[in-house]
Amino acid sequence: MATVAAPKGRMVVFGASGFIGGRICKEAAKQGYAVVGLSRTGRTIPYSVAGGDALGSFEMKTGDAADTTTYADELKGASAVVVAIGAPPVPNFLYKGGKQEAMSSNGTACVRPLAAASKAGVPRVVLVNASMPSWLKYISSGYYTGKVMSESATSKYASGNPTSAVVLKPSVVFGTRHVGSMHFPIPLSIVFAPLRMVMRIPLVSNGMEWLRQLIPSLFGNFLVEPVHVDELARTAVFMASKNAGAKAIETLGPDEIVKNSHAKGLTQFVNAH
Repeated sequence: MATVAAPKGRMVVFGASGFIGGRICKEAAKQGYAVVGLSRTGRTIPYSVAGGDALGSFEMKTGDAADTTTYADELKGASAVVVAIGAPPVPNFLYKGGKQEAMSSNGTACVRPLAAASKAGVPRVVLVNASMPSWLKYISSGYYTGKVMSESATSKYASGNPTSAVVLKPSVVFGTRHVGSMHFPIPLSIVFAPLRMVMRIPLVSNGMEWLRQLIPSLFGNFLVEPVHVDELARTAVFMASKNAGAKAIETLGPDEIVKNSHAKGLTQFVNAH
C-alpha cells in the first residue's frame, strides 16, 4: 500500500476563485501543501484548479475577506497566508461604487486578511500586489490608493517578530483566463507572450531602460515585461515557504518574479498557453 506523504504545511489563499489565486492554489497543492482556498463565491473548486495534481490536499471554502469572522478559524495553525485579491486598474467611474469601491477591492479586502493573519500568529504572508507607474494615481486613484494601502499593511505585518512578509509586484499578468459559466477561454498569451519576446531583444530592452531612466515619472514601472500567471504562482508558493532569514520584508518586482520562478530547479520555462 502506497504511503501518503505528510503535507509540507498548511497554506491559506485568499482570492482562490480568481485568475491568479486559483493558479497559486494549484501550484501549492502540487508542491505538497495542504491548501485552503477562500472566496466569497462559495465552495466550488475553481476551473483553474480543477484537474490539477494533488487536489486531494486542496479544499475550497467560503470566506469574505472584508468579514474576518468568516475565516478566522481557517488561519489557526496556518504556516503561510497568500493574499491574491484585487480589481482592474480602471477609472473610478467604471466601478459601481466609484472610488470607494476601488479602494475597498484593492485595499481593505487585502488589509483585513493580513490583520487577521497577524492576530492568528501566521508566521509568513505573501501579498500579490502590482507594479504601478506613478501617473496611474491620476487615472485610477481608487485602485492606486488601495494597492498602496495593501503594501503598507504588509510592511507593518513584517514588523512583528518572528513574522515576515513578501510583496509581489508583477506588471501585466498573462495566461489563459476562463470567464463565465461556460469557462470561455481568453488566451492573453496570444498578445503578451510575443510582446515579451520583443521586449527581451537587447536593442528594445536597452531602449526601454534608457526611457525609464530619462523620464522615470512616465516610464518607471511601465515599460516592464509582462509576467506569466504560472511564473507568478510558483514564485508566490516559493516565497511563502521560504525562511525569512535576516529579511522581515521582501519586495519582488516583475523581473525578480520571473527569475525566482525559474530558480533552484523549481520548474522549466513556462511556454505561453
